[in-house]
Amino acid sequence: AKTIPRKPLIYLISTLNATFQPDYEFSSCTSQDFSRETNFELVKSEVDSRFLSSIGDYYRSLSSQLWSIIDDEINIKASEIFSYRPDGTSDPFSESGIIWSLNFFFYNRKLRRILFLTCRADCKTSTNDDNDNEHEGLDQNNYLTFEGVMD
Repeated sequence: AKTIPRKPLIYLISTLNATFQPDYEFSSCTSQDFSRETNFELVKSEVDSRFLSSIGDYYRSLSSQLWSIIDDEINIKASEIFSYRPDGTSDPFSESGIIWSLNFFFYNRKLRRILFLTCRADCKTSTNDDNDNEHEGLDQNNYLTFEGVMD
């Protein structure tokens, strides 16, 4: 994995802290917790796939608007894209009942702006017990929440 340069790394960590404090703190993150995404189409495909699996037809009608808004705010072609793939120990993406999460940063150096796209799907049947089978046989009707933030 390539090392993220110091300045962008500080911005990425600061964005996580600003988004999730006071509940979570990310100062112990390192460059290895992030990846530089070199292919926007793969990022778009992952986001579209996750959203389609969770909210189906509703996302079909929303997809082009979402990407248009993101592009208007950050200029995707002029941005570096990073992903945050947490280790699953102490972050908002490892809580009980989380089915999936995604975290992408669009960093436009020229605009001096970061757009953070984060979303997670929670299981509506989830409880805080340690039932290993709680996600078996789920379909899109079992998703309780669809949380997302664009900062």
